[in-house]
Amino acid sequence: MGSLRFISSPFSATIQDLGREALAYYAIPASGALDKKSLQLANKILGNPLHAPCIEFSFTPGKIEFESATTICLTGADMQFKVNDKIIKLNSIVGIKSGDILSGSWPKLNARCYLAVKAKLDLPNIYASYSSYPNAKIGYNSGANLKKGDQIHWKEIPLNVSLENIKVDDKPFCESIKIKKAPEYHLYSKDITDQLIANEFSIDSNSNRMGARLLEKIIGDKFPELKASVPVLPGFIQLTPSGTLIVILQDGHTTGGYPRIAYIPENELSAFNQNAPRKKFKFKLV
Repeated sequence: MGSLRFISSPFSATIQDLGREALAYYAIPASGALDKKSLQLANKILGNPLHAPCIEFSFTPGKIEFESATTICLTGADMQFKVNDKIIKLNSIVGIKSGDILSGSWPKLNARCYLAVKAKLDLPNIYASYSSYPNAKIGYNSGANLKKGDQIHWKEIPLNVSLENIKVDDKPFCESIKIKKAPEYHLYSKDITDQLIANEFSIDSNSNRMGARLLEKIIGDKFPELKASVPVLPGFIQLTPSGTLIVILQDGHTTGGYPRIAYIPENELSAFNQNAPRKKFKFKLV
């Protein structure tokens, strides 16, 4: 068995895999990685199953002491990672010795980073997923953010991988997010839907894994309202009566009372979730 231990608390970090399927009917959100592409890339580089759980860091990783030798990979946001003060590369296989310290800092562009370990992590599997969901106290440590003193244990598995034929997308920031029309799009006037495409937006720093609230508002005299709640999934964009746009994320509720003006397709949501707060982007209707 191997293990790592947090010796300082990260800004926000949880255990995530690709999430839970087909449970929205029971009001259980999918959860899972905010950037699925980066999580899968980390696992692919190490030869892990693509759905294997990783540690998801948002903004800063804190410090981790490896209490056992192992092999790791880091993908996603460049948090200037170092092992014992020596800079290491993203998207690469990194050998770790017992006692090594992993540290990093606030990223310049993107927001999320993923740490994969070449091992089978010893974590609770709940509803066919290892993903943390704090609102229901699901996952490692009841779904709570990882903090100083937390330990993660694993069972070693053989390493037999190479970086050959693994395509790495180094695009640092996505300035154009593709969206599609959602069920209530037709309820809005052309003036409102035009603003959705023409305006620049940015994510409010108070956003979380449940939803991303956008800082810039849509301007209009009257917004349609729904008489009853409707199903929502990660990627749906709600437009509130105040003109605020809310993007439902992986831990978001499964029903909502605000109209769904558009949605971000699943394969585009990873790019959206890498946008740091207050970075400007635009929506592109496809």
